Amino acid sequence: MSQSTYNDWNAEEFFNTLLEILRFFRKKGLRKEIRDTQLDEADNKQIYNLYLELWAENTNQGYDIIYKKCRSTIKDILDRYHYQPVIPNRKRSNAGMAHLPVYIKVLIYYMTYRAIELYEQMDNKKGVIKPTQKGILRFIANLTTVNGKEIAQGYQFSEKTFTNFGISPRVFYEIHNYKQIELPNSYPGAKKRYLGYCLNYLTAYAGTVDNFLDLFGGSAFATAAILQQDTIDYFINEYDFFLINYYRVMAEKHLYHKFIRELTTDVNELQKRNYDVSFGQELFETGKQAQKEFEQNYPMGQPDSLNSRGMVQDSQNMEKWRKDTDDKKVEVAEAYTYLYSFLTTGAKSSKGAIKTSNLKKFCSFSKEGYHQFHKKLKRLKRIYNSDELNTQTEFLIEYFTNKAPDKYKLVEKLVKDIREDIIPIDVAMQSVEDNKKAQELLRLLGCTSKKKPRPFRTLFYSDSPYLNTGGYKAGNIDAPTMRRLIRRLADASREGSHFIFSCRGTKSIEGGKYSEISDVMRRMEDREAFPKKEGDILLDCTQIYEDCISRRSNDIYDISRIYRDAKKAMKKALNLLKENQSIYENLFQVFSECSKENDTTYYVLVCILKKPIRKVNEDLIKNNDKDAMVQMMLERLFVTEVFITDFDFVLPPDYNDYGSGKKGKPRYEYTFAKYKIDEFCQLLEQYLFKSKLYLNTKVIKKGDGYIFK
Repeated sequence: MSQSTYNDWNAEEFFNTLLEILRFFRKKGLRKEIRDTQLDEADNKQIYNLYLELWAENTNQGYDIIYKKCRSTIKDILDRYHYQPVIPNRKRSNAGMAHLPVYIKVLIYYMTYRAIELYEQMDNKKGVIKPTQKGILRFIANLTTVNGKEIAQGYQFSEKTFTNFGISPRVFYEIHNYKQIELPNSYPGAKKRYLGYCLNYLTAYAGTVDNFLDLFGGSAFATAAILQQDTIDYFINEYDFFLINYYRVMAEKHLYHKFIRELTTDVNELQKRNYDVSFGQELFETGKQAQKEFEQNYPMGQPDSLNSRGMVQDSQNMEKWRKDTDDKKVEVAEAYTYLYSFLTTGAKSSKGAIKTSNLKKFCSFSKEGYHQFHKKLKRLKRIYNSDELNTQTEFLIEYFTNKAPDKYKLVEKLVKDIREDIIPIDVAMQSVEDNKKAQELLRLLGCTSKKKPRPFRTLFYSDSPYLNTGGYKAGNIDAPTMRRLIRRLADASREGSHFIFSCRGTKSIEGGKYSEISDVMRRMEDREAFPKKEGDILLDCTQIYEDCISRRSNDIYDISRIYRDAKKAMKKALNLLKENQSIYENLFQVFSECSKENDTTYYVLVCILKKPIRKVNEDLIKNNDKDAMVQMMLERLFVTEVFITDFDFVLPPDYNDYGSGKKGKPRYEYTFAKYKIDEFCQLLEQYLFKSKLYLNTKVIKKGDGYIFK
């Protein structure tokens, strides 16, 4: 693979990943059973060498030669194994696809993937036919026309060939060459870069779904990250109407183009004024005022609701918004852009972040990023304004469980009647015998003489406010609310839908200002230091600060300040442990309980940032010891982002974040680990959640210091 690809691969890793995908879908049984004809070692080696040639080739001429070699080799090998023998005057049967040798499957898959990749990397595509999966299969068939009929000289496979892989080469290419949409603004908690990559990757393994619903829209980067399919209806929900306005301006064509014109005018003016900071701050303050006025006119707490007929009724805010002027809507969307383009600590917007360098960066954005964002949002079927954390107003999860998308509206009621045994299957099929569209819809839903139609499936994506984290406009999420949200998702999963739940695995220590807490935590990890009986001293402040003082440039330090800071650090350490214990009990353990109750395995994808681990132990990175990496992350309270799903998946390959398309060495490198929910809970128990030992511990003064008691 050429150096221009976003993620770095090696040939062996890529080949083994394709093999793993085949094994995964064979094990899962999501596709028809795959039984592989066994080739001898020499044939497998010949195919693998062709794969390596295709991997290394970049020129069009060489590409053409190798593809013909691949086609010839596939035919020669399958002929020798009497695979799908030629029948006079008939096309080759595709029934043997299940028996196709696994190495040949991977070669066909990579031929398609590589054709897509080479095309995408071309600087000048003029006159070049865009490769397709169907086109590659036709090439392998080596069709020739005889007496007006196409005759296959090679092996002809149906267009459904790639369903045996679970993920088609086109989708596989898209998710492993994930490109971050670049916008000047960044809403706090946006699922960007490696998190967008993971979300995009996981959605490809959710199987057949009808709807995708982002429950907590935020920046809308989650919706923008996933590879959208024509067969799925997409929806987004958000509590804050200030954000709802932004979505709608980005989604509606006439508003979007007006927004781009206004934003471009301001950018041009900034450049004309040589990035004058005072003018940038003026734009920021104007945005602040526009937001304030908007939120006064559109108060929160008036969300969408269900009417007596079970239909979604727009909020009062939405009814008022439709009557508002386009100029006002665009002005408020611009305000969002300014406020969330200049962030300070804690992801808070501030005019203090407006400096000449930041203004230059702000003005350097590409309109192409906004155009891509617009294309994503304009495909939304509906934008909801619901509060999914308020027991009085939440309804979307239940509403979208077994919810038919637009394409099934024709047979929605009929399907429900069949499932509920109101109408026998044979009677239902007779009722649509003259309607080919209805028959096709029933067939897609799996309706046969022996099987009732499957449930309509929604993939719920939840990036809710984090437990034990403040600053949310809708109020801080508490433990009962988190437990209820998880159980509602589990109930939807039991009814046939799926979920992806994004959260922090731990409340982490971030930034140098918490170095004292880190020292306390490391000492608390020492089991031998834990008091043997009540009243024993576990730690005193001189122990805690022994290492801290040695790191300071000025060794002369006010001892009274040491004691005071020691007390603060000890209290913060205890509080951090207790908050993490709460996350464990009210989040991960609840998922574990639901998994057992529903007799379904839930899985956890852990995102591992290599940089802090490398600083501590380079060998873990060299040996790719992911379990040890996760252990270190938990013990040292490194940032630990995780995704929890109710469906299985193949572990994503490593992700390298180059940041803004920069070449050369990546800014950040990520690898990933996968666990069943119970396995991850055991890791938390073993390596992090010792806080239950300290739940009743207090920090008290003793002598010249403080102790845990």
